Amino acid sequence: MASLLCALMLTAGFSLVELSTVRFARSHDAPAAAGVVLAVWSLGSLLGGLLLGTRLSLIRDPRRRLVVLMVAVGVLMLLPAAATTVWVLAPLLFVSGIAIAPTVAALYSQVAAEVPPDRGTEAFGWLSAGFQVGTALGALGGGLIVQTAGAHVGFLASAGVIALGLPGLAVAALRRRPAQGAEGPLSAP
Repeated sequence: MASLLCALMLTAGFSLVELSTVRFARSHDAPAAAGVVLAVWSLGSLLGGLLLGTRLSLIRDPRRRLVVLMVAVGVLMLLPAAATTVWVLAPLLFVSGIAIAPTVAALYSQVAAEVPPDRGTEAFGWLSAGFQVGTALGALGGGLIVQTAGAHVGFLASAGVIALGLPGLAVAALRRRPAQGAEGPLSAP
């Protein structure tokens, strides 16, 4: 359940960033720049996945790794709210994107570690459903937030939405911690 909530909150937050970016670019008379700026955000995610993906395996417990990465994503999503121009927004989004791919990978790793192999397809189906529902809810709620309060509030709300997934993850990580020295699917990298 915590993984499903995490997927939902992540993608809802990402929808808010996308809507806020488009609103920000339009309000700065550069609507065509929105696509370029969002591509820069994606590049940050790609680079983060390539550079951080293997290093984060040092945090052996998948739940703990996911909690650390969710905190990083939430904090980094605050950066775009400081933008003053579209060309300042681009590097801020690049940096805020760095933790995205590693977080999604950690989410998949956590789900894989928690379910028996014969239930993997079902578990990943539920995870995918969480991503889709989060995207839809983020677009709906984000549209209302961005239209009424503006892009800066939308960027801040993105971080807030992502943070809503943290308590459930933290409780799940503490509740299901493997015994010291125990080997098994939960203690694997």
